[in-house]
Amino acid sequence: MAGDACILVTVLLTFATSVFGQETTSSRCYYMTDAIPREPKPDDLPDLEWTGGWTDWPLIPAEPRDDVCINGWYPQLTSTSLGTIIIHMEEEIEGDVAIAKLNYDGSGTPEIVQPMVIGSFNLLSPEIRNENGAWYLYITNRQDYETPTMRRYTFDVRVPDETRAARVSLSIENIDDNDPIVRVLDACQVPELGEPRLTDCVYQVSDEDGRLSIEPMTFRLTSDREDVQIFYVEPAHITGDWFNMQITIGILSALNFESNPLHIFQITALDSWPNNHTVTVMVQVQNVEHRPPRWMEIFAVQQFDEMTEQQFQVRAIDGDTGIGKAIHYTLETDEEDAWI
Repeated sequence: MAGDACILVTVLLTFATSVFGQETTSSRCYYMTDAIPREPKPDDLPDLEWTGGWTDWPLIPAEPRDDVCINGWYPQLTSTSLGTIIIHMEEEIEGDVAIAKLNYDGSGTPEIVQPMVIGSFNLLSPEIRNENGAWYLYITNRQDYETPTMRRYTFDVRVPDETRAARVSLSIENIDDNDPIVRVLDACQVPELGEPRLTDCVYQVSDEDGRLSIEPMTFRLTSDREDVQIFYVEPAHITGDWFNMQITIGILSALNFESNPLHIFQITALDSWPNNHTVTVMVQVQNVEHRPPRWMEIFAVQQFDEMTEQQFQVRAIDGDTGIGKAIHYTLETDEEDAWI
């Protein structure tokens, strides 16, 4: 008995490997499953060539849709199963979706075997309906790829007077439907002067759609002033993390505290679909000590009576606003003016 169980497990694993390996290497539905960014349904998508009845091709394409794709039928004859049909369906489809037509014209009513092999029947809510004498397999619950339990379903469809069922492997495919999020949590402070460079202002960008959105993500910088000629955004992917990335603020020319101590502009993250998120970034320019002191009180000429003592006040401040370094005074005179 133990030996038989091992043989059965080996057969099932071999079958799964062959089915999904074939799907990966020659996927008819590549545009929906692997293309980044997602591509529209090709006009020259090869037709599925099917012949015979239930025992040959138990499920066949329903009415063509851009958001449903049958990858193929993979026969694997056992005492209870004819094989597996692999179907891909996009998430977030509103309304009921006919994913396949039953290649069956008998008078009995087909059924979906419960419990399902993989997945929740209630989350998927599949139904078999008769429309004008033909039987169709429908999905009636809207699916959300971001819910892990909604990503893959496997179940059997059985028709009367047939001992073997057809297995349906349904994959829910991610679409780029969520907005990216740019998190600006810390103030951006950049010292004035210096060469064009990347600053220390680094922000995180995330997207629930993962690589589908993160890999093609672009960024746009806008401003009511001339900040687009001064600043730029440098994106960087994070190794091993396709749900987050980083952006760094860079400067194209030196900043000047006196002419503009605060820059305000917007950064917009755009993914492969028309999803975006805009944040406002404020860059505070840090004063760098390099300006000479400024006279606040000074005179060029003073007149007074001889043989009298006089005091005149002069005052200077640090030319670098906000730094406030102490001012030291030195009096320089000619030899004949040593009495000053």
